[in-house]
Amino acid sequence: TNTMPASSTHKLRNIPGITKSEWNQYQKHQKASKLNYNSPLFVQQYIQQLIFENSNCSKSIFKLSSANENEASPAHDDDDIVEGSENSSTYAAQRRQAESSTQAADSADDDEENESNSTTDIEETNFIYEHFRLILKDFVAFFTWISQIIDKDPQKYAKMKFELKGEEISFYRAGVTPTELVSVADYMMYTWNDAVRSVTKIENRMSIDEKIVKSLKDHCRRLYRLLAYAYFVHEEEFGKFERKHHLALKFTRYVRRFKMMKKKDQWISKSKLEKWEK
Repeated sequence: TNTMPASSTHKLRNIPGITKSEWNQYQKHQKASKLNYNSPLFVQQYIQQLIFENSNCSKSIFKLSSANENEASPAHDDDDIVEGSENSSTYAAQRRQAESSTQAADSADDDEENESNSTTDIEETNFIYEHFRLILKDFVAFFTWISQIIDKDPQKYAKMKFELKGEEISFYRAGVTPTELVSVADYMMYTWNDAVRSVTKIENRMSIDEKIVKSLKDHCRRLYRLLAYAYFVHEEEFGKFERKHHLALKFTRYVRRFKMMKKKDQWISKSKLEKWEK
């Protein structure tokens, strides 16, 4: 049983029994010295704080998660991606640097506390995993919306292919032999179930290895295909959804920033998504 006073727990997490007015009411921009770096929920909580403050704030989020420039990696072509400085090789250090630009200068004592926390660094794989979990939650609204849209036209709902720039894109169920061509409806169900099972199987969220990241890349490709279907087949309705949720834009920035998909497989116009963002 949680014996902590409600007033203190609500500042950090959404806990069972809170009221609607208290939902997601985190303390904003907590100082590094006040955060529990050893908690496996820290990264998720911090990303949530940023997203809940501004639903299209993914630019700010990825600035905090930029990788060290010393690590050899191809340059991105996105103006909104800011690479980390040579002195910001860990997420803890990068986050403190970002926070310092938005808050009043901390005292010397506080700076010493912040430095002492740098021994518990947050790896890029943790950030990739935690952000994927949050994006997956955003897809709940997408699946609800697209089901309502497609229900108006049962023939489209049963389709197994859609046309993209003169080329047919098919929906195949993952992980089955022989390959099985499925409808949009079934593809949504299989994709969602597989992704949820994958993220909930993680036993230790403090240690995310490359095998897990590789499986997330597979899920990203399948989820992106559903976004592309909505964009090319139901563009007008999808535009209304995207203006409200910014899901496709956040997802596009995510897969580009962390190289979760090949550029040639990213079909949706990023410039169009950015127009819908405004």
